[in-house]
Amino acid sequence: MTHVITAPRPLVDDCPPAVAPTPPGGRRGWRWAARLAAGLMLFTGGLAVGGQAASPQTTRLSPTDRTFPAPVGVSTGVSLDIVWRVQADPSDRLLALTFDDGPDPDGTVQVLQVLAAHHATATFFELGESVETHPQVVRQVLDGGHEVGLHGWSHSTLILDDGPTIESDLDRAEAALRAVGAEPRLFRPTYGRIDSPGLGAAATRGYTIALWSDRLDDHSDTHRLAQRLQPGAIVMCHDGRGHVTPELLDRIDDLLTELDQAGYRYVTVSELLASPDPP
Repeated sequence: MTHVITAPRPLVDDCPPAVAPTPPGGRRGWRWAARLAAGLMLFTGGLAVGGQAASPQTTRLSPTDRTFPAPVGVSTGVSLDIVWRVQADPSDRLLALTFDDGPDPDGTVQVLQVLAAHHATATFFELGESVETHPQVVRQVLDGGHEVGLHGWSHSTLILDDGPTIESDLDRAEAALRAVGAEPRLFRPTYGRIDSPGLGAAATRGYTIALWSDRLDDHSDTHRLAQRLQPGAIVMCHDGRGHVTPELLDRIDDLLTELDQAGYRYVTVSELLASPDPP
């Protein structure tokens, strides 16, 4: 199937991701979730994205010198999908709810209760160290029919980490999720910030990077948000790291109540990506 990628609109409630490649032109021409065919190419010395390949990167390197090193003697092409929103059939009224920074034995469980009251499924982007500490909460997420994706190991900022650290953190986080029965194929970088080393690590592991088109937090105007949401949207919210407050739970409930009345159906990000093309 084919999908559209568009950058988040700069509205008050939004916190746009730091990576925002310009979408291709044309309404019907904005296709696939975002094939990063800008050519993530693994060359003998590194993954060159817009700049000269460099030796293993450090936080002292300039952004253009931060590259993802390939094994010596290897020259292969790598592509990466990034999605903000999906070109969904308007008649299907599909959107994806997503929650970051769990699992949390209080916040995640309370969010699950609100979702269950609206018969809503969602995608949870989990931190590996929290998964190790609260595996039973991840199992509760999975038992509720929800999807689980990667959010890194410890909520570090990828654009400040070197390549080996990023790779190690992703591998540890994936191993922690697999240990509780999840098979994560989606990755959301913390704060939506990612550059060449993180892109290379995600690409070589076959992840799809899932960002967001809209954001919900504890001071959002839920009526305004509900009015501007469109089919194919990906809504970002939180379920961990102290973000879950009574006000946030009320906002989630209020938004879902309004979206229920508008006839929306809630699916996981993977289900949204697999949805039929619009006619």
